[in-house]
Amino acid sequence: NILTKINISTISKSNFEDYYHNILIPNQSQINFLRLSNPCVAEIIFAEPHLILNFTRLQTIILDNVQDKNFNKFFDYLICLTTLHAITISFLEHISSLDIIFSQIFRLSTLKYCKIEYQQLLFIDFTNYDSSPIEYLIINGRFSFSAFHNLLCCLPKLQHLSIHYLDKFDYYEESNKLSSIQLKYLKHVSLKLDHVHFDEFEKIIKEFFYHIQILRLTIVYDETYLDAKRWQQLILFHMPYLRIFYINHQGYVNNNNLTYHDIINQFNSSFWNENKWFFTHQHQWKYRLDTGIFYSTGPYRRKDYIYYMEIDEKLGLHYQRENVKSVKHLTIEHKTKSNCQNYFSNVNQLTIGYDVEILDDNSFITNLKCMIPLKQLTKLVINIHRFPFEEIIKLLCLTPNLHTLEFDEYSLQEINSNFTKYNILLQDILKKNKIENLVLTGICSLNQIRFIIDVFSKLKYLKIQIYSTKISSIIQYLLSKTHNQAQNLFYLCILCIGEVYLEETKDLIKLKNLLDNYSIEYINYSLHLWCAFHNLLCCLPKLQHLSINYLVNYDHYRERNQLSSIQLKYLKHVSLKLEDVHFDEFEKIIKEFFYHIQILRLTIAWNGTYLDAKRWQQLILFYMSYLRIFDINHHDFPDKIDLRYHDIINQFNSSFWNEKKWFFTYYYEPKHHCNFETFYSIVPYRKKDYMYYTEIDEKLGLHHQRENLKSVKHLHIARKIEPNCRNYFSNVNQLTIGYAVEMLDGDSFITNLKCMIPLKQLTKLVINIHCFPFEEIIKLLCLTPNLHTLRFCAYSLQEIDSYFTKYNILLQDILKKNKIENLVLTGKCSLNQIRFIVCVFSKLKYLKIGIDSTEISSIIQYLLSKTHDQAQHLFYLCISNIREVCLKETKDLIKLENLLDNYSIEFINEDLYLWW
Repeated sequence: NILTKINISTISKSNFEDYYHNILIPNQSQINFLRLSNPCVAEIIFAEPHLILNFTRLQTIILDNVQDKNFNKFFDYLICLTTLHAITISFLEHISSLDIIFSQIFRLSTLKYCKIEYQQLLFIDFTNYDSSPIEYLIINGRFSFSAFHNLLCCLPKLQHLSIHYLDKFDYYEESNKLSSIQLKYLKHVSLKLDHVHFDEFEKIIKEFFYHIQILRLTIVYDETYLDAKRWQQLILFHMPYLRIFYINHQGYVNNNNLTYHDIINQFNSSFWNENKWFFTHQHQWKYRLDTGIFYSTGPYRRKDYIYYMEIDEKLGLHYQRENVKSVKHLTIEHKTKSNCQNYFSNVNQLTIGYDVEILDDNSFITNLKCMIPLKQLTKLVINIHRFPFEEIIKLLCLTPNLHTLEFDEYSLQEINSNFTKYNILLQDILKKNKIENLVLTGICSLNQIRFIIDVFSKLKYLKIQIYSTKISSIIQYLLSKTHNQAQNLFYLCILCIGEVYLEETKDLIKLKNLLDNYSIEYINYSLHLWCAFHNLLCCLPKLQHLSINYLVNYDHYRERNQLSSIQLKYLKHVSLKLEDVHFDEFEKIIKEFFYHIQILRLTIAWNGTYLDAKRWQQLILFYMSYLRIFDINHHDFPDKIDLRYHDIINQFNSSFWNEKKWFFTYYYEPKHHCNFETFYSIVPYRKKDYMYYTEIDEKLGLHHQRENLKSVKHLHIARKIEPNCRNYFSNVNQLTIGYAVEMLDGDSFITNLKCMIPLKQLTKLVINIHCFPFEEIIKLLCLTPNLHTLRFCAYSLQEIDSYFTKYNILLQDILKKNKIENLVLTGKCSLNQIRFIVCVFSKLKYLKIGIDSTEISSIIQYLLSKTHDQAQHLFYLCISNIREVCLKETKDLIKLENLLDNYSIEFINEDLYLWW
């Protein structure tokens, strides 16, 4: 029986290895559908090219939770799949460039269907793109309206278009607007519009929408979209084939002559009734009848429905019972009524919203049962902070098929003091539940973790937030082999945790022997643990290319069932970063599997045994005889510099290495607090990032050859630049200046820097020196006209407080020419310093700063003030290392002072994010 559809989502690592070897590999040439939801699984599948290239009949691929760093690698392989016509990709973290993503997608010449999901708003212009054969495009993310025209011009065969948020910002202008094309195949358009004026959107309709048959629009606040007569003219003359017109408008009206009801009642004329386009509305707040949600009703099918309040019976709109049979996901944002007119017969997902008054009596669940069939729910999300756990119990007893649950830790607060009572009360009732996936928002205690593990006995996936001081005890409890309560758990995600706990968790697992076979990743401020190298290689007989970011070995670990070695005759390229892997152990791997490899790239920390040139020579001669490229990077932080270090690495200067043209260099830096030494290969190897320490030690007899630096895009300078630097980095566009303060011991730094890189082409500059003089920053900015991203320490602005006027006058003509759009200031800034940088960096869009919490009110008011025009382009603010109480204070301030109308604000990992 040949499998053609593969969906790998919730599966343990050990089970995946069996699945991979026994099911995936044998059927790879027949598989036409592949879904990879676990980021660790995707990395294994794409670890070497020939595995994915053997999916010769693959038509549809779904990649969930992709990391930005893996994106290009995935697409380099996918472009070779000539049968691929559908791709869905969602990103787990912030992405660096929307341009790169769409340029790669448009390279797929057979693609018909594309769905992409990402988090943040990124600008793109589509001026350098070839047309794409895509017919069905879904963008679940914020897309710039300024690029919308050009996007449509690149899609001549487009039939269906859906964009989750189409954003418009007045300051962003299209640089090169492409000539319009006729989209004669475009039939279905679904858009959510944010800050897009009706005048601008009307132009798009007139240029591209002549042939569409279905138009679905969601609009927030802009009341001009509630002009029924204007819509009537547009439909009659520019969308004559329109069959379905669906609109959802949320907001208020400012028209002093007409009420909200007067305006929307215009959609009750004969034109709308004859087309059988009917509408209704709900009010979000009882006492604000100038605001509401106006939307189309039947016969339109929708999968998501938000319940606010019942329809206003006083309104004269032609009312038709809504078609709610298609609704799969119901969100309840208001108190339910006993006489609810709609029954959502096919709902399987329920979200209970933020309005606490829905629980003001005991009727909530009774009314809920009259709205949906609770027995068929599979997912329940509770977004109410203080939702009583007793209510959750009642819901769970009525939802026997629930497999995914999300609620707030606050609901478990009484558990800490009444653990035994709740445990005994619930063990018979809740042990029957089928919950496999649980997400807890808020910070959980160990007692609460113990409780949920005991109650939800079938748990496979757990996502929690905990105090960092409790991570050790909670990890030990969850992974303990002494109890059997978490026996089904195999995926753990710990939110909002410092990166330092990645290593601490690894050390804990090693010390306590908690796991044998697992993967652990730190992604987007979260720790992901998924529950070995020899056996992996044994499962990949056609492996050609292998790359592992960190190959870790623990002394206690022994493979219990080591598979028999196989000959990897196709394996040509291996790239590994080794951590705690002894040379003796790695040598065994080389002898067993690496005979045919041609390229070996290794990065090793601390282990000096890898610097044995003669041992490497013997291994290469007898066990890697086809090796063409040997690229090694070894670094260490020894207590003291060993005088024999020169002698050890000078062994790599023998005739064996020179004849193969494998050349090396090294750098060492003795310091009072920390010594550093690194030994690494040079030409002919290409690299994008380069760390500059100092010139090669002339006393060392290593054969020196000029390095290949044309590929370098990002230069890190960690040491004083020598005036006679032999290297020129012609293609660098990012510069990081490191922590060595002595590099600025005179006026020669910038002079020497100009001899190393073309400063004019820099787009990003990061200064990691605490007391880097602001005068030096001025000099650098004058030489970097194309810089758009800058980062430095607020300490550099110390003198600004006392000399604000002097600096402002001095710099206003020079620095107002800069193009800085993104600015990150480490350390705490004062209000005067904020005023200064906003004045100087006049094109600023994104600002990340640290401030004293006592000044947050005055700084927010200044940045959002409408009385001055200095921060007119700013739309994204991040305040780092701030208390969570400031979230509410900022919301109250914005409301009280009427600073913003449309904005989002979040508190994430001790940072406050404000976007407007």
